[in-house]
Amino acid sequence: MKAKLAVFVAVLPFQAFAHDVHEHQTTFGISEDSAAHLHLLINHFPIIGILMGLIALSLAVIWKSDGGRRIGLVLLALCNLAAYPTFKLGQIAYRHIRAIADDVGQDWLDTHMERAESLDYLFYFAALVAIIALYSGWRKLRWATALAVTAGIVSVAALVGAGWIADAGGKFMHGEIRDEKSVPAKKTQPAHEHHE
Repeated sequence: MKAKLAVFVAVLPFQAFAHDVHEHQTTFGISEDSAAHLHLLINHFPIIGILMGLIALSLAVIWKSDGGRRIGLVLLALCNLAAYPTFKLGQIAYRHIRAIADDVGQDWLDTHMERAESLDYLFYFAALVAIIALYSGWRKLRWATALAVTAGIVSVAALVGAGWIADAGGKFMHGEIRDEKSVPAKKTQPAHEHHE
């Protein structure tokens, strides 16, 4: 019961960012340009935060520290869950940002969104595994360390995915980091018409 309550409390603040993309209505009046700014502020949590959680968890497993393991798992759970508002804010900002990007930038933005849409559930799965590992450690179950290591492995996959998503995200506005050879295929229509 306490674990269910903890998951509900952890996810509740992220529900503030939920909206209906088709109607372009945002909760709490978050405009498209504000959403873009907020997206840029929090999009580092699923990258830097997961990395910090992995470092903490790795050291805790090596040192056999239950407190350190809990800290690492909490960081992994929270930072993987941070992918949700990051994704939702990106959806809100999509139309506004696409309108100010150049042609190649629009292709990179479409690629960024496609990558995020294809991997968003990986972050939620990684958060769930971290929460289960946290619970098993709290209950002193014998497989708690194995679950913590599993949470770390799944979070490594999420971190790699976050880097892949961020690569396209950075390239849509920063022509100086675009590689001419790796320009995404030009589309005849935006990949995300429902955001237009």
